[in-house]
Order: sequence, then C-alpha cells, then structure tokens
Amino acid sequence: MDLLKIRGSVGMTGTDDIDNTYQYLYEHVYNSGLGYNFGENQKAFSGIYEGVLGNENVSWEKELQWNVGTDMNFFKNKLSFTAEVFKRKRTDILLPRQSLSAIIGIGLPPSNLAQVTNRGFEMNLDYRNKINQFNFRINANMSVAKNRIDFMDEGTPLMPGCARPAGKPTASWVT
Repeated sequence: MDLLKIRGSVGMTGTDDIDNTYQYLYEHVYNSGLGYNFGENQKAFSGIYEGVLGNENVSWEKELQWNVGTDMNFFKNKLSFTAEVFKRKRTDILLPRQSLSAIIGIGLPPSNLAQVTNRGFEMNLDYRNKINQFNFRINANMSVAKNRIDFMDEGTPLMPGCARPAGKPTASWVT
C-alpha cells in the first residue's frame, strides 16, 4: 500500500434564490389600477388591492451535507481506489403553497414547505501502467444516489397526476 487517506466533511449552506417575482417574501404586495363600480351610475373608480400576502415566518432554505471517503493507492501507485458515502438533507425548501383554496382570490408567497433527503455512495477504481513505450489506463466508476421527500405541502394538486407525496423519491408522481 502506497497511500491511505481517510477524509470527511460536514457543512451547512442556505439559499433564498427561488423566484425573482417577489424579492422580499415577508412583505405584502399591493396592486393598483382595478376599476371598482359604485353608485347608481356604476361609475368606475381606481383602487388598490392586496395582490400577495406576506409571510413573516419565511426563512432561507437550509442544506446540511456530510461525506466520508477514503483514497488508497497500491503497487507503486499503479492501482488506486476511491470510495465515498454522502448524505444531504435540505430543509425549509421554499415552494408555492398548494393547500390554499382558489376561492380566497389572493396568492400566497412561497413558504418553507418541504424537506428532502439525498444519500448515496461513489466508487472509483483506476489502473495505470506502462509496457515499454506504451502507456495505458483503465478506469471504472460507480455511483448510486437515492432521494426521498420527507415532507411536502400536499394540498390538492393543480392538475391530475401532479402530486408528489412524502416518503417517495422526488421524481415520483401520483394520481
């Protein structure tokens, strides 16, 4: 054995970059210009109305990630092996709320409505050698990753077949 390295890392990051429509998700948005008809002659007056409710409790999406791996070299560094396992948990994912009835007539800003876990492993095996003037290299790698929706606002789907239930992979669609 020429090399044995064990490595690991852990970290948390955050983001609020989901939509440029509402720069400040905690603020109420007001619109103007709609006509309201009043009186016997139904004269139109301009007005201001609430376009989107604010969410004072909104926070950044958070992602906690850790990984552990090893690097090994053998036979004068001709054969190398790398392996790594990882887990990534995203919480407070910002999504548009689906569980609000359209009868209310007002939109809600994105809210912290989901949690997703990703986990998996990666392996790489590499062989390098030289025979006279001929250099060659053989490499094989494998990667497996699985994800699961731990929690998601599961209101009435906007269209049939468009629900993503908790406990299933993020690519799952249920009718």
